[in-house]
Amino acid sequence: MSHNDRINNPIISNLTMSEEMKMNILENCKKGRRTSDNLFRYSKVLATCLALFCICISGLGVRAAISAVDERLQNMSEEEKNDYMEMNILGADADIYTRDFTESEVERILVLQEEYKKGRFPAETISIVETVADVGDDELAVVKEDGKIHLPQGELTDEQLLQLIDYDEKTRYTMDIVSEEYDTESETTEADTTDADSGETDADGPTNGMDINETYDFSIEMVKKYFGVDIDDSWEFSAVQNEGEVMEVNYPEYKVVYDVIFEKNGPVDEGYHLVICGDNSQLISINHSGYVTAPDNTLSYDEALARVPQGKDTVVNYMESKLDLDADTVKIYSGFNSFMDQVQTDFCYFMILDDAGNGYRIRWIVETDEITEIKFYTDKNEENINNGSVNYTLME
Repeated sequence: MSHNDRINNPIISNLTMSEEMKMNILENCKKGRRTSDNLFRYSKVLATCLALFCICISGLGVRAAISAVDERLQNMSEEEKNDYMEMNILGADADIYTRDFTESEVERILVLQEEYKKGRFPAETISIVETVADVGDDELAVVKEDGKIHLPQGELTDEQLLQLIDYDEKTRYTMDIVSEEYDTESETTEADTTDADSGETDADGPTNGMDINETYDFSIEMVKKYFGVDIDDSWEFSAVQNEGEVMEVNYPEYKVVYDVIFEKNGPVDEGYHLVICGDNSQLISINHSGYVTAPDNTLSYDEALARVPQGKDTVVNYMESKLDLDADTVKIYSGFNSFMDQVQTDFCYFMILDDAGNGYRIRWIVETDEITEIKFYTDKNEENINNGSVNYTLME
């Protein structure tokens, strides 16, 4: 359940600001401010693009209401709410930190995020100050001047990490309030203008395939199957049906395609993005993103290339256990993605081809030896394998 589902009485009308200022907040909210987080090498770009069209599936018990957190958020003072609103109006981005988190900090954040949901809150709220000069070297603060969260040079304490988690939760809560009220007004307006067509049925949905409400259970099964992760109520769920130009360009052979996202939000994020064909209830691709996939450094091309044989071993083990493929009956290719004449060495693609024309593209993270994406093809062969930005080479 999202914050929108948890709020009973929208309170944005009680805040003193112009309609233009409210719209600025809403646009920041819907643009997905989290993509600039320095913790991530692979930001959730597609999730950001989908935010404008996202349909949150409620009533499924996807995220249980947490009374202690609800009470804390709903009891924010008007002054505190306005501070958070102002940060968004000023264009501040709560996901830009002045330094990367250490491994120890990441591990503790993950634990503290769960404890926060159970009612462990910081003794004090994070400081929100006007200028960088107001922050000392060992202090934690949000600075309006540059829109960044300034982290102390030394290791963050549990109290400071709880303040970050609290700040993140309150930021999304205040943005959701604006979004909820705006969406309610938009729905009312749309209902007024389309009332005469209320008896019409949706002709774009699948007639015999999967509808958008059925994607939840199917997606949970796919995450479990390919990544071994159990999705529970702590994950936020959203699904959207692709339309228009997106379908024409990316999925011309399909009638209905859904994008599904599971995510855990906080100072450290994690998410799964699935693309599902509603025509035949088949998985097109599944991608894992988040802190786990962010290497600490970028390798040179020669260094990355030297690790490719190790990647092949990982991929072979994966395809035999998850894809039920025999390495002796398929061909395996490898290649690095090129963008703007630059080779991206943080990950390597492995393309697996079988005799039936099926292709399986697997993304392998060089630094961490992890698999983070699988994409399925039904029309791949040696002739068309190199028609994109990856130059594949057959592996012996």
